[in-house]
Amino acid sequence: MATRECGVVSYDMFYRDIRNLAATGLVEKIDFTTEDVAGGVKGIVMVTGRGSIGAIVFVGNSAIDSNDLRTVVEVKVGQPADEARLAAGANKILDRYAKKGLSEIEVTFEKQEMPGKEGVVEITYTIDEAPHPIIHDIRFEGLAALKPPDVLAMMNLKIRHFFHLW
Repeated sequence: MATRECGVVSYDMFYRDIRNLAATGLVEKIDFTTEDVAGGVKGIVMVTGRGSIGAIVFVGNSAIDSNDLRTVVEVKVGQPADEARLAAGANKILDRYAKKGLSEIEVTFEKQEMPGKEGVVEITYTIDEAPHPIIHDIRFEGLAALKPPDVLAMMNLKIRHFFHLW
């Protein structure tokens, strides 16, 4: 902050200081008030920090390993718990599942303060994987120029037979 005790102060300087604090990304909320006192103005700034990330947990992921998802979200332990970055991490998880061919996925995240550690939060990404569809049979009708096995190979799908369980 550029504002100093016993210095010349203007409201523009106060607002500049508030914008600078907010721009750090470390601040959740800033409350600024002034009081008239003998010989000047008393400025009171109440700052609430975002909290730093103490742990990242993934719940409900069976198709993709948690360690793989940690690299995907690009959110690290020790960073500030910025909502925009956490939401971007959830979108990156959706993209990773889509690349694997699983599109019916829902991802949510939650911040929760860690017990005994003030200002440190645990981030929990909850992944709701819809049941994976299983194709039991594929039939083609009206194929004249191509053979069904050739079309099946182009589709990159496989028929699951009963004996595939073993």
